[in-house]
Amino acid sequence: MLRLAIDTHLITTHHALPLLIKNEGGLVVEITDGTEEYNASHYRLSAFYDLAKSAPIRLAKTWARELVPHRGTAVCVTPGWLRSEMMLDHFGVTEETWQKPVPTSRTSRYPRHLGISDAASPP
Repeated sequence: MLRLAIDTHLITTHHALPLLIKNEGGLVVEITDGTEEYNASHYRLSAFYDLAKSAPIRLAKTWARELVPHRGTAVCVTPGWLRSEMMLDHFGVTEETWQKPVPTSRTSRYPRHLGISDAASPP
């Protein structure tokens, strides 16, 4: 889980940042679920899963700080509740009931931007 959830972010950014800072004003977007506030106060299933969900938030804050001299920006977003097949199965959605509302999770009801920084407003 750590290889897929954290190492991939680090490896990708390691290769992308030199390209991004070549021209000022680049953008790094990390994606996770659960807001910083929710993840800080809720245990997320296991130590590995919990770390995997919190790491992109911290990485975005780190990238934001490191990109200031290059007029770059880094954010972490949670895209909101997704109607994936797995979630629809979890809530018992069928062809007959697909248009009915399904409960959404507090952790991803609305997209949230975290770790935002740019040269005009350093972290």
